[in-house]
Amino acid sequence: MRRFADTASVPHAAYYPTDLSQPDQVATTATQLGGIGPIHFFFSCAGVPPTVGALQCMLINYVGARQLTEAVLPVVADGGGIAIISSEAGIGWKQNLALNLELLAIEDPVEAREWCAAHPEA
Repeated sequence: MRRFADTASVPHAAYYPTDLSQPDQVATTATQLGGIGPIHFFFSCAGVPPTVGALQCMLINYVGARQLTEAVLPVVADGGGIAIISSEAGIGWKQNLALNLELLAIEDPVEAREWCAAHPEA
C-alpha cells in the first residue's frame, strides 16, 4: 500500500491523500471533493512510471485517474475546466487502438482492473 504524508508541504485549503490504485479510496476522495462546493478547475496530474509495474501503472495513471475525474464531473461548475496531462508512455496509443477502445468501454474501475490484469501486453 502506498504511504502518503500526513500533510501537504505547500499551502493548501484541504489535503486528501489518495492511492489512485484503490477504487474505494478514490470514491471517498471524490465524495469529499463533492462536499466542498462547486469545483471551478480540476487538474489531474497523477502518475507513476512503468517501473512500478505495468498493472500498478495502469491502475494509477488511467483507471484511478479516470474514476476520480468522472466522479467529480457532476460538481464542476458550469463553465469550469478539467485538464488532464499524460506522460510519453501513452504515445503509442494508436498502435493499440483496438485494445484501448476495449478498455475505454469499461466504466467500472474494478472491471477495468481485471481487464488490465488480463491484458499485460496492452
